[in-house]
Amino acid sequence: MKVGGGFRRVLSDARLTVLAVVLVIVVPVLAAGILAVRQSGESLRAHEATELNDAASAAGANERQRIVRLGQRLQEVWTTAPATAFADPRATAATLAEAGRRAGHDLVGIAFVDGTGHIVASQPGTFAAAIPAEAARPAGRDQALAITPFTRLGTRTFYVLSIPVGTVQGAVLVGMDARSTLRDLSALVGAFGAVYIVDRNGTTLSVTRYLENEKYAGTLESEPDLASCCEAPSGATSDAGDLFGKASLDGGEWTIVLGQPTTNVQSAIDGIGSTLLSVGAIPLLLLVAAAIVLSRVFRRTLRQRDRLREMQGTARIGSWRWDVKADRFSAGSELLRIFGLPRGRGGIPLAMVLDRVHRDDRARVSGSFARAADGRTPLAERCRVVAASGEVFVVEMRAVGEPDRRGCWRALRGTVQDITELSRSEEQRAQLLAQVDSVDEAIVGTTLEGMVTEWNAGAERLFGYTRSEMLGRDVRILRPPEKRNGSGLMLASIRAGRRMDRQELDRLRKDGTRVDVAISGTPVWSADNEIVAATFTYWDIARQKRLENELAERVSHDPLTGLPNRFLLRDRLEQALRVAERSAEPLALLEVDVDRFRDVNDAVGQQGGDALLMDAAARIHAELRAVDTVARIGTDVFAAVVPGADETAAALVAARLRSILQQPFEVARHEIDVEISVGVVIAPAHGSDVATLLRRCEVALGAAKRSRAGYALYAPDAEPDKPSRVILLSELRQAIERNELRLDYQPEVDLRTGETVRVEALLRWMHPTRGLVAPLDFIPVVEDTGLVGPLTRWVLDEATRQCRAWEEVGTTIPVAVNLSARSLLDPEVVDAVGDALEAAGLRGEMLTVEITEGVLMTDATRAREVIDGLHALGVRIALDDFGTGYSSFAYLDTLPIDEMKIDRSFVLGLERERGRAIVGTMIDLGHHLGFEVVAEGVEERGASERLSRLGCDTVQGFSVGRPMSPGALEGWLRERGERVMRARRTVVKRIAGGVPAA
Repeated sequence: MKVGGGFRRVLSDARLTVLAVVLVIVVPVLAAGILAVRQSGESLRAHEATELNDAASAAGANERQRIVRLGQRLQEVWTTAPATAFADPRATAATLAEAGRRAGHDLVGIAFVDGTGHIVASQPGTFAAAIPAEAARPAGRDQALAITPFTRLGTRTFYVLSIPVGTVQGAVLVGMDARSTLRDLSALVGAFGAVYIVDRNGTTLSVTRYLENEKYAGTLESEPDLASCCEAPSGATSDAGDLFGKASLDGGEWTIVLGQPTTNVQSAIDGIGSTLLSVGAIPLLLLVAAAIVLSRVFRRTLRQRDRLREMQGTARIGSWRWDVKADRFSAGSELLRIFGLPRGRGGIPLAMVLDRVHRDDRARVSGSFARAADGRTPLAERCRVVAASGEVFVVEMRAVGEPDRRGCWRALRGTVQDITELSRSEEQRAQLLAQVDSVDEAIVGTTLEGMVTEWNAGAERLFGYTRSEMLGRDVRILRPPEKRNGSGLMLASIRAGRRMDRQELDRLRKDGTRVDVAISGTPVWSADNEIVAATFTYWDIARQKRLENELAERVSHDPLTGLPNRFLLRDRLEQALRVAERSAEPLALLEVDVDRFRDVNDAVGQQGGDALLMDAAARIHAELRAVDTVARIGTDVFAAVVPGADETAAALVAARLRSILQQPFEVARHEIDVEISVGVVIAPAHGSDVATLLRRCEVALGAAKRSRAGYALYAPDAEPDKPSRVILLSELRQAIERNELRLDYQPEVDLRTGETVRVEALLRWMHPTRGLVAPLDFIPVVEDTGLVGPLTRWVLDEATRQCRAWEEVGTTIPVAVNLSARSLLDPEVVDAVGDALEAAGLRGEMLTVEITEGVLMTDATRAREVIDGLHALGVRIALDDFGTGYSSFAYLDTLPIDEMKIDRSFVLGLERERGRAIVGTMIDLGHHLGFEVVAEGVEERGASERLSRLGCDTVQGFSVGRPMSPGALEGWLRERGERVMRARRTVVKRIAGGVPAA
């Protein structure tokens, strides 16, 4: 018994000993394990709260970017909507809805709002009633789009995007289903338990939620009320015990909340502790199990952190938190990368972060942090950051405050986004727009339906409309009213992918005046090789039109008196002859000459002579009828076409004209008396064509002068003794064979250097019996016969041979020859020029071929072929007698012309201001077309000085040098070259001595 009792005592003592060991060793170890697990859980929960907050910020920023991109896409679609969008809202709504679906969003409805916020159309109809007042206001010019989140419509909640139309003229309101949006957001951050959106009233929306690895869709009724959670600090739990992270966006209008069920962390920890307390026999196993569970939780947390960092890196967004009181700035890896900052335990001072801000932005950003810390304003800043490597980033920083229990900000929590590329794109776009605005041309961008999308400063200057007035309007408002209902061929051509070549049209300014413009259009292609828009360029050609009109006026009218000139007289006379022939009535042509007009010029000067001529023109014009034509056809010669006048009536008209013109003229305070001679012809008695009547009227005028009677009617016996055309041609053909022809050379001098740049070859005929025959007496006869070809070849051969001869003796001077209309249209003329150059061994650039302006319009196609052929030989092309023809400026621009020679009739008017304006305009035109400008018929030194001031390059005329033989020209060139060299040496000496050169 004792033995048994002792054994039981020993066994009991052993139990006590084991119990004591358990109590002394295992229980403290177990308690320590439980404490460690709980501390680890608290640390893990705080860490997960931080990760949840960072994820919320990154997810919110990502989602807002998606919404902004959607708004921009819808805005692009809207700008291409037809002009009938308001009239057919359903069609436009369908277009926008399709664009939204392609972008991954479901649209609830679409409404159209005018500038006052009044909804003018909507689809569907119930959508308009649910739009809040603040959402109905159109966005301003500087606001790409406005977002009003979470407006209720029945049982659904949605975003409202306000897309501006034009500037502030109206808006398109687009509703987006928030549930589909949040479903996409949950897929983005699906590693977390739940995604909630809470508005400022605490109303909760939620999407997909994960519990115990099973997915189910939550409903509004089953979700907790997170209003209290949004007011609580980060890491707080709801009534259900879940852990939440949050981020306030859009100034607190709404909050994104990410939920982490406590079953993932806290429940596991609490379960481990309870098991350890209730089952003390296996503490070590429980500790191992707890370690396994915690390791899994940590691994999952690390995976969530890596995914968050990946999201932040993709969006180039970094999260941060600034403890205001402790001045500790803690940030995620993306922010540290952007700023180039080290990762410090417990955070770094804010000053270290601000040191990375560009010095020009630092004071502003520091002030914004201070104001945000005081709770005055949310933090929203765009600034530059200089990384440790020296690279400059542009970032956007946003933050909201975390309140403590007293309502003061204990910390700021926010995001920073690298927007360097976006900023660079904005700068490049701004630079491009500035460049477009700097050009003189008006550049207008439109949709394919004609709605204006771009309007540069040149368009504002040309049409008077500002950019804000034209954006969103139909470009056809620029058309005159009678053309606005046209078929729109320009836009149709661009929609077909064809560039619209330059066209000259008239357009309407804002003030109602019309302006002549040239328009070209170009299609705009997208990256998908689709035509998406059109660009039009407008040039103001009003000045060009004025120039053309002035030149046309100058071609057909006398610049001094304003009367028709010889060219227009021929046209009027031809028309009058046709009318007279149909009516079988006579017609009189009179030529009125002011005798000894040179004596008047010598007495009162050229200005006085001009005044007398203008007075004479006014008297003649006043004396004749409106149906009569009065013209000035010479320096002191006027002509009058009098329909219906026979010999008797013509004699009376001549007598009246002599009577009024022989009355004294008051010039320069002197009374001047002149004598008047009048020659008269009658059609059809004296001729039925213009050339015959003009020639015979000159014969009658000569007879009137010789008889001193002052009046003469044409008589055949008054014709001068001239050889007939047949005899003249026969003698000219013999003259070529007998070497009776010669070339004289007249120099052309550079106004800037005084050097002779070339000489013009002028044909002369020294007849053995009649002496020197004037070119005007035989050239017109030759041009109508087959002799023009041989004569042209003789001139080319002789001019090139002489030019080569000068080169051989050291005088390099290019030579110019004239080609008549008949020669230019000769199919062999290019070969003739090439043969002449080859025979003389002369380079092409040493020869200039002069063609008259009127020849170009005789046969434009053939003339172009010949000019191109001559240009291929290296020959210079000169446009002679410019201003006396009717050539098209657009046609001239396409020809390889090197030189433009202003006709002498324009040079004679240089003493008058209007004449100088016309010549100056012609010089400017020539320079703009790339021509060297030469003035012909410069007879006075004063004319050379005026031409030099107007910018003329070269002059030719008696004031420079008369036509000379080759030998005389050589001596003239040597003497002039010596004068030029002496003048240069004098200028150099004056400059070296400190004396001004002029």
